[in-house]
Amino acid sequence: MAPAEPLLVWTDPPREIIGFLASYLPLGAVGYYFAVLRPTLRQGFPGSAALTDSAPRAARIGLVGVLCGALALLISVIGRAEHTGLGFSDTVILMRGPVVQRILLVTAVGLGFVLALLRRSWGWIIAALGALWIQLNGLPQVFSGRWFGIVNPIHVLGGSLWLGTLFVMMVAGVGIALQADAGERDAAVGTLVRRFSAIALVGAGLLGITGVITAWRHLHRWSSLWTTPYGWTLDAKLVVVLLILTLGFYHWRTVRLALGSTPESVVTFRKTAWRELKLAGLVLVITSVLVSLPSPRSRPEGGPGGPGTARFQGPPPGRPGGPPPGGDRD
Repeated sequence: MAPAEPLLVWTDPPREIIGFLASYLPLGAVGYYFAVLRPTLRQGFPGSAALTDSAPRAARIGLVGVLCGALALLISVIGRAEHTGLGFSDTVILMRGPVVQRILLVTAVGLGFVLALLRRSWGWIIAALGALWIQLNGLPQVFSGRWFGIVNPIHVLGGSLWLGTLFVMMVAGVGIALQADAGERDAAVGTLVRRFSAIALVGAGLLGITGVITAWRHLHRWSSLWTTPYGWTLDAKLVVVLLILTLGFYHWRTVRLALGSTPESVVTFRKTAWRELKLAGLVLVITSVLVSLPSPRSRPEGGPGGPGTARFQGPPPGRPGGPPPGGDRD
């Protein structure tokens, strides 16, 4: 009798985290620039002068994401080589279409961020178009009529626009604003948070809608929530997401309106925002385990193998046998 297949391969979650960072950091940088910083600078909102130098900082964060994307592509090719038993170069030749396309796109995004780092504003356009194309895979599923194929990419896009943008705003925007004098600092942070609220609502909405669809498709039946390892992990994720939503609502409803009224308001926002980001990091860790577990939908009730032993039918994207990673995530 063949040994039972392990429930979880522990090398999978780190790979998934790298893939998440390859989406969250570039898209967060793009979201910060176009939805938060650029309108603030153009319209001359209070404190905008203190934020001018935050664009290069955001571009650096985007470049870190590009490096994660390149590493994720390399890991994908190595995994495919191990799966097929071919050498690295032979595997690249075998996957030449997707690999070449991904290399060109990652290079374009990296070039865009380098230009943005040099304060060339059109570099942000290149970075945005490339990052969105990678994340949505050029939307081939839409044109082929496979609408469910875009659910996971849009799910990650929503998380990137919300939590990725928040991370970039805290590191680049708020980090720069804190170097200004007290009056300009408070005005700059208040402006950032008010501009961020709009993209946060859009990102959270996309994340929530696509999350419900994804859970419905993978659970097979509601009892899987409390009877399978996949369901238990999803429960843990939902608890942490609820905490993040609570903090997000607190920022939107209370902190956003209080910013600038007292010197302590900025300190309070910094503390709670970083708590939200720490919880977001925990969600990414839990999600990396979740997408590495067998889905209940892959095993009909009473099917062979017993609970938790069946794997997904066919290799998931970003794993051996699938295309390079870049958006198809739970």
